[in-house]
Amino acid sequence: MLLTYRFVLWAVLVLAPSVTLAQQPRCALIDIDQSALGGLLEAELLALPNTQWVERTEIQKLLNEQRLQSIVGAQSGNDRRSIGGVLKADVLVLLRTIEEDQKKYAEIVIAETNQGIRLVRQKMLLGKDPANDAEVLVKLASDGIAKSQGAIPHIFAVPPFVSDDLTYEYDYLRSTYAKLLERTLLDLPGVVVVELDEAKAITNEYNLAADGANVERKLPTYVLGEYRNEGRGDDRRVRLSLKAQQGAKVVHDKNETIEPEAVSGVLLKYAQELASSQGIQTASIDPQQEVKLLNERANLFMRLANWDEAQALVEASLLLEPDQPEMHSQAVTIVENRLKEFPFQSVEHIENSARLKYHALQHIQVLVNHSHYSLAARHMRVFDKSSINELRVFVQPDSVAQRLVQNSHAYQDLRTTIAMQLVHGLAEAKAWSPSSELLHMIVRDWKPQDRYAEIKNILLKYQQLASDENFARIYILAREQPKRIRSLEGRAFLQELIDSPEALPHVRQAAESLRKEIQPEPPVAVVNRSNADASVNDNLTFRRIEFDGLKTIYGCESLGGDWDLVSADNAYYLYSQASGLRKIADRPRNAGGRFHYDGKFVWASVLNDEGGLELAVFEPQTGKRHDFSQADGLPLLSPKEVPDASAETFGIVVAPVSIGRAIVVGYVGRTWFADVTFSADGDHQVKIFHEAKETLPQERNSVEADNLNIRFGPHEMLPMVRKENGKVVERGFFLTRFSMSQVLSSHPLLINPDDLTIRVLDPSWSEFSGGWVIDGELYRERMIARRNKGQGLYRRGLGDEQKTLVLSEYEEGNFCYDEGTKILHLAGREWRQADLSTGQLTSLGPVPWEYRNRWSFSDPGPPTRTEDGTYSLSRLNYTRNYGLIAMCSPKTRGKRLCLQVLFDGSGQSFKEVAGIQEVNEKRPDAQDEFRPLPITGREKLGGPGERIADVAYSPDGKYVVTVAEQSNRSVRVWQAESGAIIASLLDDPKGMNSVAFSPAGKYFATGGNDGRVILWDARSLRPLQQWTDLKGVVTDLVFSNDATRLAATNKDAAACVWELESGKKAFDFLGCSSSRGFGKLAFTPDDEMLLAIQAQASVQAYDAKQGTDLGMMETFEWVAGFLPDGSLLGVGKEIDNDLVRRQPDGTTQVVWPRFSGGPIAISKNGRFLATFYPSAVADENRDLFFDRLEIWDTSAKKLVYAEEGLRDPRLAFSPDGTKLIVRDPKGVAKQIELVAVAKGKKQNGEMPAAGAGELLTPMRTWTDKSGQFHIDAALVKWDAKSAVLRTSEGNQLTIPLSVLSEADLRFLKELAQRN
Repeated sequence: MLLTYRFVLWAVLVLAPSVTLAQQPRCALIDIDQSALGGLLEAELLALPNTQWVERTEIQKLLNEQRLQSIVGAQSGNDRRSIGGVLKADVLVLLRTIEEDQKKYAEIVIAETNQGIRLVRQKMLLGKDPANDAEVLVKLASDGIAKSQGAIPHIFAVPPFVSDDLTYEYDYLRSTYAKLLERTLLDLPGVVVVELDEAKAITNEYNLAADGANVERKLPTYVLGEYRNEGRGDDRRVRLSLKAQQGAKVVHDKNETIEPEAVSGVLLKYAQELASSQGIQTASIDPQQEVKLLNERANLFMRLANWDEAQALVEASLLLEPDQPEMHSQAVTIVENRLKEFPFQSVEHIENSARLKYHALQHIQVLVNHSHYSLAARHMRVFDKSSINELRVFVQPDSVAQRLVQNSHAYQDLRTTIAMQLVHGLAEAKAWSPSSELLHMIVRDWKPQDRYAEIKNILLKYQQLASDENFARIYILAREQPKRIRSLEGRAFLQELIDSPEALPHVRQAAESLRKEIQPEPPVAVVNRSNADASVNDNLTFRRIEFDGLKTIYGCESLGGDWDLVSADNAYYLYSQASGLRKIADRPRNAGGRFHYDGKFVWASVLNDEGGLELAVFEPQTGKRHDFSQADGLPLLSPKEVPDASAETFGIVVAPVSIGRAIVVGYVGRTWFADVTFSADGDHQVKIFHEAKETLPQERNSVEADNLNIRFGPHEMLPMVRKENGKVVERGFFLTRFSMSQVLSSHPLLINPDDLTIRVLDPSWSEFSGGWVIDGELYRERMIARRNKGQGLYRRGLGDEQKTLVLSEYEEGNFCYDEGTKILHLAGREWRQADLSTGQLTSLGPVPWEYRNRWSFSDPGPPTRTEDGTYSLSRLNYTRNYGLIAMCSPKTRGKRLCLQVLFDGSGQSFKEVAGIQEVNEKRPDAQDEFRPLPITGREKLGGPGERIADVAYSPDGKYVVTVAEQSNRSVRVWQAESGAIIASLLDDPKGMNSVAFSPAGKYFATGGNDGRVILWDARSLRPLQQWTDLKGVVTDLVFSNDATRLAATNKDAAACVWELESGKKAFDFLGCSSSRGFGKLAFTPDDEMLLAIQAQASVQAYDAKQGTDLGMMETFEWVAGFLPDGSLLGVGKEIDNDLVRRQPDGTTQVVWPRFSGGPIAISKNGRFLATFYPSAVADENRDLFFDRLEIWDTSAKKLVYAEEGLRDPRLAFSPDGTKLIVRDPKGVAKQIELVAVAKGKKQNGEMPAAGAGELLTPMRTWTDKSGQFHIDAALVKWDAKSAVLRTSEGNQLTIPLSVLSEADLRFLKELAQRN
């Protein structure tokens, strides 16, 4: 491509008769960093026609002491003139590499040395192909050199226009208008357009020069523009103000109010008028030619990854010619790339991303309005939900957050309108898949009833265009599995379709089929064991493998001959029983290696810590290592030697051909194939027999599969052979490719090591990517059929037209082929052995470790409760010295195990080799022997040292029970009114984490950090029953409303329900995982359903009697609890964050539109609501660990309490709803008076509203700026200078606001905003 470009440039410079060129310019390339890219660029520049170049050595000799980094800047015109004089150069080509935001850029400046003006200055994001980068830089350099050959009497600067709009909708026009003017001026003879900073530097030179001084650089002309959009829709007009000035002198101005479509014409005309006023010869401007030039320039800047410039140029082109579908698509592509640069951590980033998406949607709307549906469908990701959606549980009264949410509604309306137009357009074209995918993208965060109603509308509207079930399945599921709609609302929707008289038979049939697939599932059977207790075949035994001097073994596998490869600690080793252990290579921390045995030597390909490639050959007998280098002819480069070639994409694969010979394929920004012959004396023979250098085109899947010149990353290379009568008649290496093009990735290659030819295989071979080789044939596990819930093991060899099914109807597991016994082993939940000739499987019984299915369509198996001694199988390998090796990793505590598998019973049981010992659990004393712990009577709830994990009020409000991790404070009972201690019940060495009362107060239950659940008699304060079914921290407990059952869940989501009368476990189910936010359990008021509520995730419903899994309750993402009328209160996923009440019949009602925060608890009378903010907008940045708890009076919609810093909020409302106990950030119980009551007085039996009387807030802790002083007090009043507080003793204090903490000041500010 470079040769072609040079030829074209030569033709332009030499043959064009209308251009008079100066004598060959003398140019100097100054590579400031002496980079590899600079060397490549120099080689290409030296080949340019009609140019002379200063020798690099001469430049270094003369400029060693020059301050080179500064000469690229706008202020350095004099320095550039000076250096030009020293080098006797007419043109300077300045190159340096810079790093910004962990990305590498090349910055190139082309400057003429007469005035020191920078004719070209560009920053280019470096790509993965240095040749491609150099090609772009050569074009930029050539443009600058060509511009330097004529006189430059006119210098212009065109900064972005000023927008006088009040909104940001048309901000993109600031650069667009400027770029259109700039492009038009650049087409004029003798004109150069410089950056604003350089224009200012030239102006300063004039201002600082004495009268009569000879100033070499010309005074620049500033072209300044302003605009304002007035009116909307068809009435919109643009008020445009243009002014050109030199110094203080205005040389040409124009003011017009015009239609938006006329702006481009006015700008072109103004450029001509300005040029004429400056004596510049002009010609009539051809808009189509300008469009072409703008598009070419935009494409160049897209290649430079300069998205701001590219966007301005594309928009300028569309101003001149709006009817360019591909350019509208290009504009959206630019936005998609710009969005990747936003980290979304600040409000500015969130707002900018929203504006960019809004602008992209306007371009998509043009495409949709003109029925360019396929072009628009390329950009469906633009419709994906904005980060603004995440703000719905932020502190909305914060002015910045409120502005974001308000602005988002215009975006959401436009997004929905355009998307639904595109959904319908694609549906009319029978493009069901993209239409359904976009539909689900839009309705995903709608309320369930609205979402399913829209899906139904689409189904009924287009059902006549299809005749099979697949149409309906596509629109109902999009790309999701049926389990995605396995919910209460999903089943109701399907039933509605089935019953709909408007639905055609194939739609009803699809709905009926799906409804059967998502029926309630029976209770899960949770395996409560360490797996080492499994009853296995006595002949399946183990022996622990250990090597002297090695601490941790990560892997052991066969290498070939007598050798095994051992990966341990920080190194790789070779091992044989005859020669012992020999270290061959270091094991990089962030990389790895591949090793291959050719019958005598070990070939090692390693990606080191720096991301560079290493290729070495080892002599196993002597341990000698031979390293290949670039001097041997292999391009073994590091990322530092290839500009911006990501270390993650570097790769090298090796396949031995014979002793001392291998095929090597590598990727270092380009792909190369080498035939390598090793020589111990260093005389290696290397032949690069193919190179792939070309980059992918913009339309990645438009490439031809057999194009071997497009680069890719080598993934794996496997040796294959075909035999006839025991003799090898064909051999080849199966090479899979990694590429961003699906076409290339789905077409593996076959390398013939004999004639070094490369053949492109058909896509069916890609199914064996990731497989393994047995006797020269490929084996791979695949799905038997897309909708068949099963997998099969397939085989394919050279010469086979299609794959052969070898094994089927088996439970999945890890495969390993024993080369010694020729047996294929399959270790899943059971250990099986397979005869490949017959396809027969023999079971050896269950495995002694935990196994979880990997396939999404397979039965995941029962959930397990992890306890000490539970292991999982990491890898199963064949070794030359030990046979089968099982690598096992501990699920909780323990060491990695490297175990030899013995099938003759000569080893030990898994429990023995793993060192698992029986643990005698400590049980609470029997009731007749139970003795509470001694107390002093001085203990007080909330007192010093009384840190709690959870708290619960007794239903009569008289008592409070707390649990703690401290062993001697595990379970304590207090008087609710005074906070005095009543009893300390338990000394548990592992502590307790949760507590709950039964509805009538007869029982309470506690859950421990070891999974133990204890049922207590609330009157006698004695233990009645305990269960140890759970393992790990118990995170929540709940009694059924009739107090006949108790449910509990642990941090791993394993959960149980027990019958209180019999003490038997009723069923297991999946509860709430603490790794996904705090959660809780709840029985519905009628005890028909049990809900597992995972805040910020989902609500799962179970039959409370049988444990049947009923599916999700899609209405909610956050749940407060049940109201007195039996309805459930919470918020869903929609951006408005409406507080919704769901009735038992499934109907919903919005009770508080645009609620703030995520509700987590509600007082029994439904008056006070606790809401939580895991993150927030603070100081115009996102605080991802805000962790703020607020209590609201729902009757007045008034904030009454707030506390920050609560990562895991634990709280309890008193039964009458007047008080709250909350665990503060230090773990101390704090009691809050939610209702201010006059002493002994009530108003008609009703409590007065919160904040009534003199108090504006309940009691809270106030802190000074230093954090050293605290006081518990209620707020009486405050003004701009001070706050008046009242303590519990009645003392009134006036505190200056200047001494209060930031948290207290924020509380006062938000209190004023909310109330």
